[in-house]
Amino acid sequence: MKESNNESSFMLLHMDLKFQRYVELNFPVCIHVEMNRGKQMLDKKLAYHKANRDKALSLQDYKNKLNLKYGYNL
Repeated sequence: MKESNNESSFMLLHMDLKFQRYVELNFPVCIHVEMNRGKQMLDKKLAYHKANRDKALSLQDYKNKLNLKYGYNL
């Protein structure tokens, strides 16, 4: 039982590696471009969220200052 399980997992790994090799040989540029594009989009999203987080924090600080200075409850 254990041996057949090992055998099947080896076959799956082998098929996976064969498929990966097939993709690398036939679509190397596509994969590279997609990976770079995905990374750039992720970097943009992270930068956007960081900027918005900083903006939100500064807006909250501004509201707190107004509240302390004028007694506004914002």
